[in-house]
Order: sequence, then C-alpha cells, then structure tokens
Amino acid sequence: MGSITQAVNPPLDVATSLQGSYSQLPTLPPTPALLLVLLTGYPPIHWPHHAGLGPVILPNVDLRMSLIPSWQSGIASYRYRSGPDSDWQEVEAAPVKLVSPAVAS
Repeated sequence: MGSITQAVNPPLDVATSLQGSYSQLPTLPPTPALLLVLLTGYPPIHWPHHAGLGPVILPNVDLRMSLIPSWQSGIASYRYRSGPDSDWQEVEAAPVKLVSPAVAS
C-alpha cells in the first residue's frame, strides 16, 4: 500500500495498492549493484470475496526506483493520477529514504 500526499494547496491524497517486482542492476566494481524496483498501483477497492470478478480498474501510479543494496535510499521517478479522468502528473528524480513504520503504543 502507498499514498502520495501534498499538504499545500491544492491538497492531494492518492491511495494506491502497489504490486510489481525488483531486480539487481549490475555495475562495475567497486560500486555495489543497484536494485531496480518497478511497481504499478491501483486504487484500493473493497470487493466482497464471493461477489464475482469485479470492475476493471485502471492504474493510478507507475513507480520506478533505483535503490542501494541495503534498500535504505535511492532515487525514484513516478507518475500518478488523482482520479480516473485526471491527467498523469510526472515526478522525476525524487529522493527515496526508508522510513521506519510508526510504533503503536
């Protein structure tokens, strides 16, 4: 699961259910190999388990990340749509940093 948010005007909150794959990109020594992560996101829907096939859902996020081998940081390029009829918005070379999950108290 993921979300793209923006606190400034206009506000933005794009929820997405991400799926995809990763692979290792070879590099020349002594540089360690990078990880390439390719994900596609779809708006989350709550469809009953025995309710049939369900609607066709178009993707709302495409994400490509290059990460260091420890998965701690890297660079991402992504595009997103805030609604099914909205245009794609593109973001290039965004910094990526691992964020620790919130701990419930």
